[in-house]
Amino acid sequence: DLAELLAGLKEIEGEFRLRVGMMNPMGVKRMLERLLSSYSDPRIYKFFHIPVQSGSNNVLRDMRRGYSAEDFERIVSSIRNRYPLSTVATDLMIGFPTEDEEDFEMTLSLVEKTKPEVVNISKYGPRPGTPASKMRQLPPEVVKRRSRILSELCMKLKLERNLELVGREFRVLVTEKTRKGYQGRTDFYRPVALGEDSLELGAFYH
Repeated sequence: DLAELLAGLKEIEGEFRLRVGMMNPMGVKRMLERLLSSYSDPRIYKFFHIPVQSGSNNVLRDMRRGYSAEDFERIVSSIRNRYPLSTVATDLMIGFPTEDEEDFEMTLSLVEKTKPEVVNISKYGPRPGTPASKMRQLPPEVVKRRSRILSELCMKLKLERNLELVGREFRVLVTEKTRKGYQGRTDFYRPVALGEDSLELGAFYH
């Protein structure tokens, strides 16, 4: 499984950084402690992309996700306790046919509690052949309003989390050169603007 794979990668020699991609909460909860232990290698970014989709257990059940909002809370809490400097990313889907106002409020509450640094928000769209496509769909204006409210909350929380790091120094890996200059990543995968100085891609700087 993923925890075993990461543990095996520790045997590789060299200075590099490895970013783990998206992980299903249903799988993460089965191997949480082993997974977190496998992240102890400093060469593995402390980045955790765990899509929760909704903060309502009713909606998660209707989506047939196989996990609960409480599972996600427990996972994020364990990550923060083990790695205070980490980046949690999640995905949220707004406007699932059975999502009512109370369900949406639960999603806002979950975001407030867990404060993920990165949130990918999508509006539900029916896929042909799925049970949800046969359900009565929510009015577009309702979905648009909820998406706007959630986006504003996520931007506010993201700013708060980033402001906590102002004034601190980190070792970063230069990963990209844009029109605005170089960009690096901290060991917990937070992007850092490095300016226009002549830097080397793939090099580490403090």
